[in-house]
Amino acid sequence: MVALNGCVDTSACVLITTVGINQLTSGNEISIYPNPFTSQITISFSEPQKNTTLKIMDVVGKEIKKVLFSGMGLIIEKGEMQSGIYFVQITTSAGSANENVVNRKVVVE
Repeated sequence: MVALNGCVDTSACVLITTVGINQLTSGNEISIYPNPFTSQITISFSEPQKNTTLKIMDVVGKEIKKVLFSGMGLIIEKGEMQSGIYFVQITTSAGSANENVVNRKVVVE
């Protein structure tokens, strides 16, 4: 008898699910450094960006910052962000049919 994911004994089955992490399909590499950071963080791309939106959200999903930019990268200042974990959501080609979303975790010390 086959139960879950082809396993016979469900106590030995492991189901791996990734939620909320989409990688860019264009081959564009994203670097975020330093991470963790204390005053500012650099976000750089291997290819020039156009109409790219960056959002920083806290752990409960509240939007802290939103930036629309073009170019090879940008620097985000810590500003009013308290120490803790935040999520960076980068949406490339915002508003087009080829929209890509990347989510990354960053830590403010």
